[in-house]
Amino acid sequence: MKFIPKLILPLIFFLLLSFGRAFAEFRISARPYEGGYDLGFGSISSGNPAVNKEIIVAVNSDQSKQYEVVLTLLDPLTNTGGATVDSGNFSVSAVRGSNRSGTLFSQDGYPVSFSRSIIYTSNTQGLGDSFKLVFSLKGASLPAGSYRGRIAFTLEPVNASLNSSTAVLNITAEVSASSSVEINTGQGSRMLSLRPAGEKPFTDRLGVKISGATGKQFHIFQQLSAPFESSDGSIIEEKMVVFKVEGADTGNGPSQPTELTQAQQTLYTSGSNGQSDEFTVTYSLKSPETLTAGKYRSRLGVFTDASASSGAAPQNFDFEIEVPRVLDLVVTPQSGGSLNFQVAPADKNPVASEVAIEVKINSGKQYQISQKFSSQLVNKQGQVIPDNAFTFKMEKLGTKGKMKFIEPEPVKSGDTVIFISDSSGSPDKFKVIYELKPGTDVPAGNYETGLVYSISEI
Repeated sequence: MKFIPKLILPLIFFLLLSFGRAFAEFRISARPYEGGYDLGFGSISSGNPAVNKEIIVAVNSDQSKQYEVVLTLLDPLTNTGGATVDSGNFSVSAVRGSNRSGTLFSQDGYPVSFSRSIIYTSNTQGLGDSFKLVFSLKGASLPAGSYRGRIAFTLEPVNASLNSSTAVLNITAEVSASSSVEINTGQGSRMLSLRPAGEKPFTDRLGVKISGATGKQFHIFQQLSAPFESSDGSIIEEKMVVFKVEGADTGNGPSQPTELTQAQQTLYTSGSNGQSDEFTVTYSLKSPETLTAGKYRSRLGVFTDASASSGAAPQNFDFEIEVPRVLDLVVTPQSGGSLNFQVAPADKNPVASEVAIEVKINSGKQYQISQKFSSQLVNKQGQVIPDNAFTFKMEKLGTKGKMKFIEPEPVKSGDTVIFISDSSGSPDKFKVIYELKPGTDVPAGNYETGLVYSISEI
């Protein structure tokens, strides 16, 4: 029994040794310094000289064997139209001092190509290490588009029989043409406002300036997010706003007033090569006098077809319409500023005097109109017309509301409600006819009275 430990110990040692070798490390990784998994250059203008992005390459090895890291271009940066970034626009350089041991090459930079490029060699002990590389992409002269490509970092032993390890990085870049589109309101704010004040009431403008050239035709679109709505839920339909494009030189847009809609609308179409241009978009409100008073708001998005395809957010402008409150009672007596009845001694037929009343209002609330006489009909001698000899009635003038006195009714002193509007408080118009019936008890002469009309919301 005392010989058993001597047999077990070598077996345990062998198992431990085998276990350690099964987990030996010889691998490489590459990751962008900014995070993520792809080497992304983001958005690059074709007029931009260069955009630089840094990556970190790390080697883990416990093999005590010298190794080297090889950089290879697997797939060149190519856009959806087939255009490829040549080696002169895509280069790599090492960050001096970013490694702990070994030798880091390419510190002055060189093109990334299909050729195998040794960028790092370890010391003879093959210690693990990490280092930084800077990749540079030049946007100059590149056609616009979305570019994709791949590079590989391969960890290879030097004079040793070890399996190599490879890390692959995807490369992405969005290259835009060297042009810009600037859109601003006349005040430099982010709001369009159609108000009653100003040199041109209920009008505002967007100024658009296109600099440079895209190399191909493009469009500028606009889209209203929702109907114009006030705080109390009232709506102004978008078709009440019209727009037109003025001053465009190399491109064109609607030159006649065009109704605004919630659908995407083409605001401008460039020339065939997307040349520079400058123009104004004028927005105006139709028939403001027909709209209900209040402040109405929506939002207008303006964008190009390139920004739409890339998913970029449009330039948004708050869009406000201010309709001022209108409350005006226009009274037009047949005989001027007062009711005037001329009665001759021989008159036997009634004498009439008419008053046309027009209501200009946009509150959207129901209202009523009252009449109030300042006195009875009286002549200069102080003689008074009897109440039963002085009557009034009403007639329509395209009237929408309710007239309360269609048949003749004796005129009474004090306030009398004579008209009630429709439920929408629409502007309206009607006529009041006042009639004097002469008789033996009505002396001849001129008779006058003062009359006041008032309007109030119900």
